Amino acid sequence: MSRWCICSLMSGMKKYKEKGKQIDDELLRELCNVLGLDYEECAEHFGKGNENAWLTEVIGKKKVSFRDACEYLGEPEIYGDFQSASSFVHGQDIISKWSPFTFYSSICHRLFLMMSYIFRTIRLYTISGELEDEMETLEEELWELLESYAK
Repeated sequence: MSRWCICSLMSGMKKYKEKGKQIDDELLRELCNVLGLDYEECAEHFGKGNENAWLTEVIGKKKVSFRDACEYLGEPEIYGDFQSASSFVHGQDIISKWSPFTFYSSICHRLFLMMSYIFRTIRLYTISGELEDEMETLEEELWELLESYAK
């Protein structure tokens, strides 16, 4: 977690002007010291990479993408879901711009995708049986909604 935090901060510092970089640089040095990390080593490793540079040692690639991280975790469908959910913003083709506002099934699919990840996130924590039952009921209703618009 500390390597992720330092990597994110160093990647984010690139957008600041000199004065902001200097202030953040001092704070990062302090943070590295508190975390027992060598600042110079972190700056060399994370300062030039992207926001996923902290994963290079874990995954064993020089440049790690979000797709690489999903595949490493054995969850490649997460990347596909991410692409689907963000296609309107990142997509370059006409279908990704046209379909979200034209077809109810597209809107419904994005709602289902968003809610399924919200439920997955909630389940990362200990929850009551009552809350689990409620989420299962909502998931069933979402499936029914999705199926009704897919016809």
